[in-house]
Amino acid sequence: MEILGIHDSRILRLKEGLRLLGISIDHETIYQLYRYSELILEWNRKIALISKGDEDIIEKHILDSLSIYSFIKGKKLLDFGSGAGLPGIPLKILNRNISLDIIERRKKKALFLREVKRELKLTGVRIYPQDITTLNLDNTYNIITVRKVGPIKDVLKRTERFLEKDGRIITFKGERLALELKETERLMQKQSLCVAGIEDRLFFNGKIVIIERRNS
Repeated sequence: MEILGIHDSRILRLKEGLRLLGISIDHETIYQLYRYSELILEWNRKIALISKGDEDIIEKHILDSLSIYSFIKGKKLLDFGSGAGLPGIPLKILNRNISLDIIERRKKKALFLREVKRELKLTGVRIYPQDITTLNLDNTYNIITVRKVGPIKDVLKRTERFLEKDGRIITFKGERLALELKETERLMQKQSLCVAGIEDRLFFNGKIVIIERRNS
């Protein structure tokens, strides 16, 4: 699928970034990612989805989100504090078989996510516009993704109860990672969790941290 005009460069950057990630997808899926980036920019004029001056959507947001694609094991995904739908929506676009639940307590952002779901015709997506501490779910998940929601210790306290026995929590971290891991050692031991991997973020400064529940 060819898109003419000034937006061609965004399509090319998507294709190149996906190639670097070793992800092969069809033209329709690339267009879906592109359209999603357009929706973010359109709505960002009305509500603060992403920071001003941080509108390099393709590398800093779409490709950064997709950099964890190879770490996704299982098809039940919870995206906590999703904001503009990152990383959950790009992961869902790539794999329509994923069942995606999104927790985003800010009502305006939840409204945006509903529009994304409608516009991109995404099925198997549920959006919960409330605080995770008040959320009563019977569901547990193979994967919990957290991109921009505070220190690891706080993330584990809020999400651990939703994690399956062999599940993973994948979080994106910056320069405070070593300190955050030190602060959370006892909690991880108590919750039977361990750090299964730490990877460089290819399109953004920082690390990807994969936390797994140990089989006991």
